[in-house]
Amino acid sequence: MATGRRERNKQRTREAIVGAARQLFAAKGFDGTTVAEISDAADVAERTFFRYFQSKYDLLLQDIVLLVDDCERAIAARPPDEAPLAAILAGTEAVLRRSGVPVLSQPGIDENDETLRARYVSVFLGWEQRLTHLLLARFGQDADRASPEQAGTDLRLHAGVVARCSVAATRLALRLASQVPAGQPVDPEAAVALLRSAFSVLAAGCPAP
Repeated sequence: MATGRRERNKQRTREAIVGAARQLFAAKGFDGTTVAEISDAADVAERTFFRYFQSKYDLLLQDIVLLVDDCERAIAARPPDEAPLAAILAGTEAVLRRSGVPVLSQPGIDENDETLRARYVSVFLGWEQRLTHLLLARFGQDADRASPEQAGTDLRLHAGVVARCSVAATRLALRLASQVPAGQPVDPEAAVALLRSAFSVLAAGCPAP
């Protein structure tokens, strides 16, 4: 019970920091907001902030990081004989409907910021690698005992192509779905529809429109 209480307290603290940061970013801009101001608004010490986040850039990635974690679990739970693209699509759809569409941008934030762009790229590259491992496991490669580097070249190529194309399609669908007026939530069903269209293009072999 004590462990459960501590975890709930940690989650509340994390949510308070993220919520405070988003309000400050919208009001003052990303560059105009300091870690000290975020900590004060969340009613935590700065040292507490740094126990949860390495920098304020990490606050911008929380929705995507959680999406990746949830998708990994959802895809891993799909039937083992399901086609790879179908499994990835179904798992991602379920997560979007259950948890909502991640915020890919915030008011007052310069999306051309080089550090921010590098963090985004890092998250999605990590998702490609995790999805590749997951696909190798589905293809019969034991991910606990063998890394992608140890798998056969053809198997690595197959899993890597599917993973990278799937992540690119998902990223674009979420980006398009997020283009709504400021302050309005993104409709999960609209995001799912775009996701299905993107995966249809992949499944059809990327034909000309």
